Amino acid sequence: MEGCAAARTGTLTPVLHSHAPLSTLTPQLRRANTAAVRGGPYGAVRRPASLSGTARQVLYRDAPKVLQAVAGADPSRRLQDLQDDNNRRSAERNARPQQLQQAVVLAPARRARFAATAQAEGVRLPVSRRWLLPLLHQQTPSVASLGRWTPAAALRAAARRPVVEDVARPQAAPVAAAESFFGRQPCWRVVEQHSLCGLSGPRAANRNGDTWAEALRPVPNLPQVTREGGTGLAKGVAPVHQQRQAQGHTLSADPEDHFHTRREGRRAVRQLQQRVCRGSDAAAAAHHREQQQARRTGSRHGTAAVTAQAERHAAAAVTAGAAVEEAWATITDALPLFTPTGALNTRARVEGIRAGALPVWDDPVWATTRRARTRPQLLTFLDRTPEHRAAVPLSAAVRQAAVQAEGLRQRPERLREAGPSAAALRGVLLATRLGLALSGAAGAAAVVQVRQVWRQAWRASRRVACLTSVARMQPSRQRRMPPGRLALKRWYGNGRLFGTGRRRQQRPSGLLGVKRPTTDWWELLRLSPEQLRQQLSAPGVAA
Repeated sequence: MEGCAAARTGTLTPVLHSHAPLSTLTPQLRRANTAAVRGGPYGAVRRPASLSGTARQVLYRDAPKVLQAVAGADPSRRLQDLQDDNNRRSAERNARPQQLQQAVVLAPARRARFAATAQAEGVRLPVSRRWLLPLLHQQTPSVASLGRWTPAAALRAAARRPVVEDVARPQAAPVAAAESFFGRQPCWRVVEQHSLCGLSGPRAANRNGDTWAEALRPVPNLPQVTREGGTGLAKGVAPVHQQRQAQGHTLSADPEDHFHTRREGRRAVRQLQQRVCRGSDAAAAAHHREQQQARRTGSRHGTAAVTAQAERHAAAAVTAGAAVEEAWATITDALPLFTPTGALNTRARVEGIRAGALPVWDDPVWATTRRARTRPQLLTFLDRTPEHRAAVPLSAAVRQAAVQAEGLRQRPERLREAGPSAAALRGVLLATRLGLALSGAAGAAAVVQVRQVWRQAWRASRRVACLTSVARMQPSRQRRMPPGRLALKRWYGNGRLFGTGRRRQQRPSGLLGVKRPTTDWWELLRLSPEQLRQQLSAPGVAA
């Protein structure tokens, strides 16, 4: 009751005009308030609450806490709490070094690498910043900062790219060449077929033959140039072949691309299918009008002839479309390296099938496909495959069995059928595999070498199209592709790791045989062009 007396004498703190927290009250005042709550008469809490600047409910809730503090807690419980607190702090101290070891410090150099990698992969800078936001929070760099770091890396890549390409070009064998566009400016790309290592690919002022010849001349070893059907590319390959022949080298093979030819054919098939659909819709509409007139007037005069003519045109379109689709399927099925029976395909067989199918393609929509299908370069790969097969150092019987087994393995659709011919092919496959197994090491070697020959029968430049599609993602969103950024993409692409396929965990430059001082593409950018040239020529560096 001392607190109440003190309150009556006016020795307490002055009245507060707002609710003050309990932490601002002195211990003596809290004890006085508790005494008023526990032992005062009715209405005794109102005055202490007003003098304390708090609500009465606050004093009621605070009273048990003050009584517990005055009475004191259980000593054993308090000791246990202290021990638990000490154990928790000790565990935090012990875990701190491990947490620091696992922590990732995103220094400015790492942030610049992150931005350059995102741009090389085709990711926009705002998206890259949103990826960094959960890691860096308030320290996340702005889009402008990421945009300043990326051009710096692109300039370094553009300055060092010729040094690596000068080392890579002499080791390139079969290459694929194709042209693409970024906006209205052409870009020619030359890629080694086996490793997918880019040998060149800058933007050019035009795409005529002289420009393409300038792109192909730095590659000294050109046993084969798989190209698309562009006129400028064809004119650029011809002088390179003549120059090699004049120098006494073996004449390079000039196979034409299958990928773009098949794409044009599928486009023509779709146009004919749309024509058939339009004819069927017109016949259905004419029949509907005839039925309406018959219901209204009871006569079909004037509409029956129109309906019959529309139905005849629709039937003729369906018949012609079916014949064209069958011819397209026939000639497409004739182009693979192996026939449906597993035998090695030949030029004479394909030309015979093509001669029977081309007369059906008399529609103007097939003009581009007809010209592409009749060019002799389309079947160049069939002329070179027997040469590679004959070079396999094995007996003719073992080699033929390996070819038959590989051919049936490449055409599995015939083996899945239920007819007697499919059963016979399955028996042939079983017999050839048994013969190869009985041949021992020679049979196993024949299988490996025949598969290698099949993989060397390059007949499409779609690999260039696939690489170009990755580069097209960025200009499709930003409407531009600076030369430095294109160089950065090619630098990164030649040093990246393949994630799937038979090239898994390998790099394009390593598959080509380029010995690099480090496998990290970002670390190579830190070297000056002179240092990079010296280390690439030094023996014992990593591939």
